Amino acid sequence: MNKTRSDSNQNTKRTKSKLTLPAAVALAGALILIIALFLPYMTAVGDMAEYIEEHPNHIEIESPEMTAGDLKNIPVISVGTVITGAYGEDDGTIANAIILTICGFVALTILFTVLKKPIAVMIFDLLCFGVFFFLSFLMKDDFIDADKYAWGIGYYVVVTAAIIVFAVAAWMLVEKKRRIENTRTSTAAGSSKEEG
Repeated sequence: MNKTRSDSNQNTKRTKSKLTLPAAVALAGALILIIALFLPYMTAVGDMAEYIEEHPNHIEIESPEMTAGDLKNIPVISVGTVITGAYGEDDGTIANAIILTICGFVALTILFTVLKKPIAVMIFDLLCFGVFFFLSFLMKDDFIDADKYAWGIGYYVVVTAAIIVFAVAAWMLVEKKRRIENTRTSTAAGSSKEEG
């Protein structure tokens, strides 16, 4: 009887250590999502890049004050400021709300990764990914398709990290189900040995 319990405890410990690796990878991916918000989301190209190189200190946006040099590489965090200066306060407020929503979903993804709740991680990662693509859809017409900007490294890092977090959360879910199944199997085996 004691041997069965110790075997069961060892199986549980092994499975928990397996669950730790996917959780650590998912946490790293979610933290990379935060870092990506500060990387260049859009990078000036073509005539826009040439103009910025020639006039880096020229004030392009009055309120809040942004020079041409500030507009060379725009991180996600600064998109609201650029939209406010280019299109007005209302559009900037909408852009900032979208960015705050992305940040909120990233925070919830991190929280549920730490709590090892893979289904919640997958849900909030998908929501983060969806809102990020909505922001990208809005930026595409005026900036990317207008040949002023190209997607920067931050765009690709967000996409890659979100896919990795989702895949690893699925791995966490499989490992968690496997651990539960192993626990049930060892408990049932222990019960049958006690009866026999």
